[in-house]
Amino acid sequence: KGSILANGKRIRLNKDKLQLLFALRLVFAAACRPALERLRIVAFFKRDLERQMRLLHLVEARVLGTLAKTHYYKNLMRAGLAAFWIVWQLAAALPPEERKKASA
Repeated sequence: KGSILANGKRIRLNKDKLQLLFALRLVFAAACRPALERLRIVAFFKRDLERQMRLLHLVEARVLGTLAKTHYYKNLMRAGLAAFWIVWQLAAALPPEERKKASA
C-alpha cells in the first residue's frame, strides 16, 4: 500500500496523493460510464448483425442450390418429353405395316 506502478517502476506516494488518485479514478469512471455503455451496446449490435448476415448468406446459398437443382430437373424433364415427342412423330410418319414391325 502507498505505492503505484507507473512506467514499470513502483512509485511511493503519500496518503494525500493516493486519495487524490482514487478520487480522480472515481470521477473518470463516472464520466466514462455512459460512453462505455454505448460502446458495449454498439459492439453487441455489430456481433448480432454479423450473426444475422452469416445466417442470411447460409439461407441464400441453400435457396440458390435448390434453384439450380430445380432447373436441372426441369431440363431433364424437357429433354425427356422432347425425346418422347420425337419418337411419337417418327412413329406417326411411318406406314402402318412398319409401325407394327417397330413396336414388336
